[in-house]
Amino acid sequence: MTKPRLTLAAFWVLFGVFVLNILLGKAAISFGWEGLPLLSDVAEFLLLLVAMVIFVVAALQREAAREPRAEQQD
Repeated sequence: MTKPRLTLAAFWVLFGVFVLNILLGKAAISFGWEGLPLLSDVAEFLLLLVAMVIFVVAALQREAAREPRAEQQD
């Protein structure tokens, strides 16, 4: 697996955890479930922040791998 793909996979894992936490929180409110280990507001924010930073890093890695740098002529 190449480096951009690995970084993108890490993004999808973190983003999936974020979405799963949101869905579990909604289900807990709707169905009255108690005792679910949900993330706090700050933890949700930090998880989404890290996921988005990793996504940007993956995009930059893909762009760097796709196009070689052109030499600037003066």
